Amino acid sequence: MSVQGIPSSVRDALAAFDAAFARGDTGTLNVLLDQDAQLMWNNNDTIFGRDAVTSAFKELFEWADTSAFDNTYHTVEATDTGVFAMSDFTESLMPRDGSAGVYVSGRGVLFFRSAGDGWLITRLLSARSAPDGVIETT
Repeated sequence: MSVQGIPSSVRDALAAFDAAFARGDTGTLNVLLDQDAQLMWNNNDTIFGRDAVTSAFKELFEWADTSAFDNTYHTVEATDTGVFAMSDFTESLMPRDGSAGVYVSGRGVLFFRSAGDGWLITRLLSARSAPDGVIETT
């Protein structure tokens, strides 16, 4: 992560999200989400609530391997009660059925609220920043 000078608890929360996404770990993602979390990605309708957001990620992880996720945070602002983190990311989504994969360049924003000794994600925004590329299978 290239952002310096942010509290270690914020760095830990961001690293936990990134690692869980790359592993396809819905259990960890669920724990990181606020009960009223919202997911806004690409041209899809907003998904409301921890369980529904977790379900959306579960569908993605069942469809494709997300281990080639690389996220670079360029703006992170934290107060005592909230955090927002903006990033650029790339990912290679490799369908589990062996069909051609998708290379994605995008931008993301995560919003967190203070949750005692840590942070919970309240909003996740994700959008493509370039046309998708096709990854041919060999």
